[in-house]
Amino acid sequence: AAAHRNGALLLTAAASVPASVLAEIRRLAPAEIVVVGGTGVVSVNAYNQLRSIQPNIRRDAGADRYSTSAVLSSRAFGTNVAHAYLVTGANYPDALAASAAAGSSGSPVVLVQPGASLTAANRATLISLGVDRVTIVGGTGALSTGIERGLRTLLGTENVTRISGASRSVTSAAVNNATFTSASEAFLAFEGGFADSLGGSALAGGLDAPLYLVPSSCIPKAVSDSMLRLGVTKINLLGGTGVLSTAVENVRVC
Repeated sequence: AAAHRNGALLLTAAASVPASVLAEIRRLAPAEIVVVGGTGVVSVNAYNQLRSIQPNIRRDAGADRYSTSAVLSSRAFGTNVAHAYLVTGANYPDALAASAAAGSSGSPVVLVQPGASLTAANRATLISLGVDRVTIVGGTGALSTGIERGLRTLLGTENVTRISGASRSVTSAAVNNATFTSASEAFLAFEGGFADSLGGSALAGGLDAPLYLVPSSCIPKAVSDSMLRLGVTKINLLGGTGVLSTAVENVRVC
């Protein structure tokens, strides 16, 4: 959503906005601020700090993460969405694997509630967005075959695709291979956490660059092969050496 709206994505603590984030917002001088999540995750105090910088501010939030996802997608993308990425809302890796690809292609990432079948709420979200085609990111352990069947009934078999891999890094490579035909630069983030890749996903998507999830010690062959296939000549590492080692910086293949 941030990439689609040409915006930056910044992380904050719940109780108050860190000074470094406030300074960055002042530097960016945004015309609008969107706070994502309810008061339990971004407090009224934090909201008021942001409002003192830019009065044009709103909160996109719902009763849970799935309704928040629906509100965010609706306000950012409108009601004529050709394609959406669907990921489980129970964990973060698949959403991050899809994030830059989604931002680059102008597609929302919609959180889906895992279970035996597609929920009425998720069905209503796709209908309200006007989605014609979806890509499920993740295996059947994340989003079941029952959910996939429900999507095929709703949209047509030919309009539902699933992308998955044996690991987080392989999944991210598969998503990027399916989305990008070429890329001069790429972003790499640690597969074992969400903060660095979340912050970098909007930047990568806005630059039409893929984002790969990798372990801390090396670059998996699937990722290396994907970057070679796309023609990547510049790699941006997200995070310090505690999460991405010098071996990753030296492009050591696992």
